[in-house]
Amino acid sequence: MDHSTIIYLHCAKFTSPGGWRSLAHRHPFHEIIYLRSGSLVIEAGEMIIRAARGDAVVFPCNTEHSERSIDAEDVTMEYAGWEGDSPAAGCVPDRDGRIRSLMEWLYADKFAPDAPAIAFRNNCLRALIAEFERSAASDDDTLAGRTRAYIYANIGRKITLQDLAAHAGIDRYTFIRSYKKTAGITPMEDARRIRLEKARDLIITTDDPLWSIAERSGFSSEFYFSQAFRRAYRIPPSSLRTGTKARNKS
Repeated sequence: MDHSTIIYLHCAKFTSPGGWRSLAHRHPFHEIIYLRSGSLVIEAGEMIIRAARGDAVVFPCNTEHSERSIDAEDVTMEYAGWEGDSPAAGCVPDRDGRIRSLMEWLYADKFAPDAPAIAFRNNCLRALIAEFERSAASDDDTLAGRTRAYIYANIGRKITLQDLAAHAGIDRYTFIRSYKKTAGITPMEDARRIRLEKARDLIITTDDPLWSIAERSGFSSEFYFSQAFRRAYRIPPSSLRTGTKARNKS
């Protein structure tokens, strides 16, 4: 597809309680949704899609679809609409967290009216759709790929080594040995890396307080988060925020 034809139209967030369902509907624009919490069954034409936390779904324009939650957890999603070319309807897991980050950047800058901001939104959305296509074409069904997808999908929650081993379906000793052999680091080191990258993105793209960012990134406290951040990036999280704000003002 020709990504240069993609023109951003809008983006928004939506939250509804468990048990929510929508009537069948269609849009005169293409749409992508990113599911932050909850699980959905989506009927789109002849397709039945099961989407879980951390999945992204695309509906080309005029695709009739309906959604319903399948558990008691609240459904929270972000969505964006555009004109131009579109991938085929489908659902992909956000294995590397890139779709999540791009949606956050898109939403954070959605109201700016100046020409650079408009160009940024178009380019950001083009990158988002390209990432959707890359994920759809990826066959990363490795132990590390499946584990990282689980971490991204549950990043705000406490995750133990036993949780990861159980998700992989093997005992902890075999899991650690196999993971380190293929990924080069232990699964919990990888989980900490993913959490820190999530926190760094939030510091750069939001004005949320550091305690909230620590919580959303799965750290048990702001103190522990600050220590881990300083060890990883050689800078306190507060200094990164100060430097980001200074650059934005200039």
